[in-house]
Amino acid sequence: MRDKRKCQACGSSTVSESVDGLCFTCQIKAVEAKKFCEGSFFFDEGEEFAPDQSDIEQRLRSALSSIRIESVVGAGAMGIVFTGLQEKLSRLVAVKVLTPHPDLHGVLADRFMVEAQTMAKLHHPNIVMIHDFGQTDCHLSYIVMEHISGRSFDHVLADQSVPLVRSVEIIAEVCDALGYAHELNVIHRDIKPENILVDERGHAKVADFGLAKLEGASHGSRLTKTHQMLGTPLYMAPEQALSSRNVDHRADLYAVGVMLYQSLTGEMPRGAPKRPSSFGHANGCLDDVVLGLLANDPLERIADAHVVAQACRQATTSLATSKKPSLLGRLFGR
Repeated sequence: MRDKRKCQACGSSTVSESVDGLCFTCQIKAVEAKKFCEGSFFFDEGEEFAPDQSDIEQRLRSALSSIRIESVVGAGAMGIVFTGLQEKLSRLVAVKVLTPHPDLHGVLADRFMVEAQTMAKLHHPNIVMIHDFGQTDCHLSYIVMEHISGRSFDHVLADQSVPLVRSVEIIAEVCDALGYAHELNVIHRDIKPENILVDERGHAKVADFGLAKLEGASHGSRLTKTHQMLGTPLYMAPEQALSSRNVDHRADLYAVGVMLYQSLTGEMPRGAPKRPSSFGHANGCLDDVVLGLLANDPLERIADAHVVAQACRQATTSLATSKKPSLLGRLFGR
């Protein structure tokens, strides 16, 4: 076990490696007390910035003596994910590191901290579990998470060998996770196939709470200014495209509707969405659910993730014989 330290603010025991000597709770309070930069940006903004990946890996290896960093499994402008081995526990982990962006690092570090705090309060079989969080002496913010051996849902959707019913079953598990998170007043705000991991047993794991909002929590509103637009456009609810500050859990459900539509039709919804059954790939058992999730007005949208999960599971029997939309079908309207 790692040695515990004393928080410099409240005196409680902590395993946090924050350079300011604060425990997780006091770190969040420090985030709440700050003033954040104005302006709008997407979480993956700054793609032209190319961090020195080898330098970050070396710094991480030197700082985390309890974890043997093994390889890179994913990288972007805002973060790098490594696989690592906690040798004392013989446990594979994923280590997510915030890349030090010269322009956005301050606000993203604060958002990264909130992501860790958000994930730490969520304990659900369909949500990626967090093991640890901290900041190294060389100012690298990191999250240690459970390691998921598998692939992301976007790869599942692109795999024509995967039956349609499996995609719907995965979405049902995503809804289980969202229903749980929503009951704890946590909104993900960036649900998309890339943020859904599918493990070797075929179970969904919702990841990347980097844009999460805690309803009613001050740091949730402080991190989102009135005119900020956060998320991924293709899966973004109409009200989220206007402002991320006032969205609620129904924005997550809109994104679920997009994924269901995509699974059933092989298309992305554009304009007024058609009934999925009109594409001929599946029967109409989920038509009303999909259209109810894609309602432009959040007041008219299905508002309970558990209801969607139940509808998906009830539809699996009739969808078992439906074919997954093929690439040729999408190209030639078959």
